[in-house]
Amino acid sequence: MSEPLIQVEGDGTFLPGERVRGELSGGSAAGEIRLFWITKGRGTQEVGVEDQEAVGAAGYFELSLPPAPYTTSGTLVSIEWGLEWLDASGEVLSACEIIVSPTRQVIQLERVEPEVGTKRRFFRFAGSS
Repeated sequence: MSEPLIQVEGDGTFLPGERVRGELSGGSAAGEIRLFWITKGRGTQEVGVEDQEAVGAAGYFELSLPPAPYTTSGTLVSIEWGLEWLDASGEVLSACEIIVSPTRQVIQLERVEPEVGTKRRFFRFAGSS
């Protein structure tokens, strides 16, 4: 039997709000396919599962993308999108990355440097002392 594989329609780039369609092959048991985003970089890692669908050992799937967040790459943090095919026990059988952006390309976040001669300002939030 071949290795479990997720194949998405097209080139793996999607507009926000589009449907992600594809095919699963090589699996041996029913499970679930998940569409998710994950933050990578400094700070706390966050994950959001945006859509999921029960699937058989193989077959077609169709999942819905939300309007945001976009796939981004920055100095401090990046947001990546992906699909995971899990078996009934929750073990990942296969995974793949996709790009979600209004330009169908990863959005590069620019590093912003403070202007020369400016002072850093620290703000106090209401209720803090």
